[in-house]
Amino acid sequence: MTQELEQELRIPVQLVPLEDLAEVLERISSATVVTNKYFIGEAQKQASASSAYSCPEGLGTLQIPSPQSVRVIPVDIYDYAEEIKLVKSLPKDTCFGIVCLSAGVLRATEVIVNSLRGDEIYVMKAQPQDNYKLDAIVRAAQAIVTDMASYDAVKAAVAAAREDIIRAPRIYPCENYIDSKSIERLQRELGLD
Repeated sequence: MTQELEQELRIPVQLVPLEDLAEVLERISSATVVTNKYFIGEAQKQASASSAYSCPEGLGTLQIPSPQSVRVIPVDIYDYAEEIKLVKSLPKDTCFGIVCLSAGVLRATEVIVNSLRGDEIYVMKAQPQDNYKLDAIVRAAQAIVTDMASYDAVKAAVAAAREDIIRAPRIYPCENYIDSKSIERLQRELGLD
């Protein structure tokens, strides 16, 4: 998500884990927090959290509203309709590869694919920097779905293994993690259009 936002918005973006958000926001005077709709409630809660200060001589804790200006903007994630169609159309006993920069997206994608096809297809997954797993996917899979951040690594792995494999896997790059309409809305919201 961070890479995609930096590329599309052409501004620096800081990745902050949700559990660290309140602490990071306490150190700055203003911010825009972008999250997907699944985490909007928690992000708003963290963004509106008060700062707690310890009083001198052990008199307890004083809650002072945070003076920061923070807005939280939700974005929709891409619906993956084309990729779901692909998974549903794969022949039984196909080896299906998933390569993605995000470990969380890999886990979620594997669950979705397994819920759609169960044991009918074999699923392999890897992050692009895991050369061992990536090479295994390239050698075994008939189809590989990849995010744009991992696409070049997958292409390079296929090229490197080309002499050792009978038929190169088909590579299906996903457009974006964030829905294009959400990117456009975010650009307008930030005055970047």
